[in-house]
Amino acid sequence: MISVIGGGPVGSYASYLLVETGFDVSLYEEHKEIGKPIQCTGLITSSLSKLVKIKNDLILNKIKKSRVIAPDGNFIEFNLDKPDFLVDRSEFDRFLFDKSKEAGVKTFLQHKFISNEGDKIKFKNKIVKSDILVGADGPLSQVAKSNNMFGGRKFLLGLQARVKGKFEKDTFVSSFGDVAPGFFTWIVPENEEIARVGVASTENVAQYFDKFVKWKILDKQAGLLPIYNPNINTHKNNVYLVGDAATQVKPTTGGGIIPGMFAAKELAKAIKYNKNYDELWKSTIGKELSTGLKVRKILNKFNNNDYNYLVKLTGQDRIRSIVENGNRDFPFAMLLKLALTEPRFIKFGSKVL
Repeated sequence: MISVIGGGPVGSYASYLLVETGFDVSLYEEHKEIGKPIQCTGLITSSLSKLVKIKNDLILNKIKKSRVIAPDGNFIEFNLDKPDFLVDRSEFDRFLFDKSKEAGVKTFLQHKFISNEGDKIKFKNKIVKSDILVGADGPLSQVAKSNNMFGGRKFLLGLQARVKGKFEKDTFVSSFGDVAPGFFTWIVPENEEIARVGVASTENVAQYFDKFVKWKILDKQAGLLPIYNPNINTHKNNVYLVGDAATQVKPTTGGGIIPGMFAAKELAKAIKYNKNYDELWKSTIGKELSTGLKVRKILNKFNNNDYNYLVKLTGQDRIRSIVENGNRDFPFAMLLKLALTEPRFIKFGSKVL
């Protein structure tokens, strides 16, 4: 028996893969409704199609361009090789949850995990026995806390709103610098009149959010973004962590769905074949996440002038072409090519290290 805690996309996908492998799987979600509360933008790269086929009606918009704005107002615009998908997060979560249920996973709502000891799992309303426990229960993973696997974590706070205004339907817009120290602001259009806009930062997020968001707010959400930590122990005895609970999140963008789902595939292999889970997922996405972490540490030392210069460098046609055709989920090869094509990237990075 395998018990998975957390009915988000990664928990549901992991449950689906495990039951398809032949295990008896139970999936527990603490809330009474899947997909609520919403704590994510819902912008997912095209890598999703390599993992699961989703229904077209889950896709609210396809983002074909990305515009990056420097503090001085100059910007660069990229035409994405493959469009990103903006999904209805609640429906997307329910789709994956239902997919796992249809495959044979036993699902339980309103089951709040409290603790575990040996093969016993304590919920708020009952105790169950399970051979393996999987924590897919988000940034503040209670599974990690219960098993002394939580230490060494840092977070960003993100604030987001759905707003009414005028937007370019196919263009994702991000701004860097003093508008959001330690991260960036974003505009992700659902259509020409409604967008998801937000700010994540290491400090005073509400203040930066209020300065940035001048549109009519329809609804508002907040969420924690785990900062990837390669030293987190994601497997201990019969306990595994996956997704945000394992900090398997892209340090450059905060995206956790795709790396979490790739890690879920390695989790299923590790349990089926009794392999080392840490080694498996790190061999698949670890290098990319570590590369992103190094980039994030460099960016965190940037001032406005550094961002202005970076945008200027990246605006070259040959550089833009590399970015447009690169794999943003697996960026190591793209970043290496950028460094070889434009050595000033290396000098620039070393300047702020």
